[in-house]
Amino acid sequence: MCGEYTSGGYNQDLWVQVHNYYSKFSVEEILNVWTSLYTHIVNLLSTITDKQMELQCKTEEQKTITLEWLVMDYIDHMNHHLQQIFAK
Repeated sequence: MCGEYTSGGYNQDLWVQVHNYYSKFSVEEILNVWTSLYTHIVNLLSTITDKQMELQCKTEEQKTITLEWLVMDYIDHMNHHLQQIFAK
């Protein structure tokens, strides 16, 4: 990893609507996809060094954050979605 990375946002509600998650997929199917995807992400993150976690990133709003902050925020975000799934 080198240089500076600027992330872009996306419309989460539109993403769900376009993929029709609510009516096309069971909770079990979605969790199976997530399990596979996040196993891959965990394996990837386990290779990142502490120094790399300090790398600077910019948000869509041009706020400077570290890669570590971005990773932790993503984990919090996914926990939020798991709570939404299990609340149904």
